[in-house]
Amino acid sequence: MWFETKDTAERLRRTFGGKTVGRQLQAGVPSLPEEPLPSDEVSVVSCTRDFYHRFANNPEVYKNDTHPRGRAVIINNKNFITLSDRQGTEKDVDKLEQLFDQLDYKVVIHHNLTAVNMCDMLKAEADRRDHCRYNSFILVLLSHGSEGAVYGTDGKLVTYKEITSHFSASACPALRSKPKLFFIQACQGTTRDPGHASHDTGDQNPPPPAPQGSNVEHTRPPADYEEPGWLGLSDFLSEDTTDAGDSVPAMADILVAKATTADFVSWRHTERGTWFIQAIVHIFSRHAATEDILTLFSKVNAYVAAAETADKGYKQVSSVDYSLTKKMYFFPGI
Repeated sequence: MWFETKDTAERLRRTFGGKTVGRQLQAGVPSLPEEPLPSDEVSVVSCTRDFYHRFANNPEVYKNDTHPRGRAVIINNKNFITLSDRQGTEKDVDKLEQLFDQLDYKVVIHHNLTAVNMCDMLKAEADRRDHCRYNSFILVLLSHGSEGAVYGTDGKLVTYKEITSHFSASACPALRSKPKLFFIQACQGTTRDPGHASHDTGDQNPPPPAPQGSNVEHTRPPADYEEPGWLGLSDFLSEDTTDAGDSVPAMADILVAKATTADFVSWRHTERGTWFIQAIVHIFSRHAATEDILTLFSKVNAYVAAAETADKGYKQVSSVDYSLTKKMYFFPGI
């Protein structure tokens, strides 16, 4: 399920829709600068020609410079039959549309799909022949969710596995060996994360507390949530993978970024949108010019983890699973 937040302008100033954000509290995660957050207008920093030429033809980097780069499909489920409506999701859609447009993707938006409609749309998308002309693909799902699944507007679930299986190498050959990115904004349970004190004693001057979010409007979830021999890799592989043959694993070249971890809720402001999506827009706008996709999501994870709700200090951290085989850059502005 989703948890909505709404509060005063002063608290908005200190959370994802306002002026500043505090530094990351967890050890081992990139430090966050206290920098201004983006306004309603998204502005993506362009990469330099030197940067592009340094990486564009590197065999360890995915090719990603077609115009457009590919299709960015957004499924936005706001109005539900049995679950609460997702107020504020339109802010996420607006920001994502601006972001993907400036990253040179063709943006397609679908609103309020049932579970069956989602599956039908995903199959139709995977069958599109024009993917052959593009270098990459993005799918964003904005909905209510349960562990490892998202809800259609009819209250029925579609699992992450079902979603990504439509874009396997066999099901979607037009995207074979190309990066396929899935951003899933949904809860994965009903547990609220109260946060825990850091025990890293190496920093004698710890960063200031993370910014507070806003008051909580809680909606309870429905009650019915429900081989022959072994060859070691050294027997047939070397570090030189530039000529890997014509076949690829079915589920290679996929990244799934999730708003939260298993069992936990994610947070959405009724006027500013979700923490996760707003963090993606902020980090990608500023750093996609120089960072690869995994580094970008390390920064997103840190950014989300630095926030907390105003009333009880509840936390959230996003997560990423991937089978990418190369680095991926967006090369904005090229």
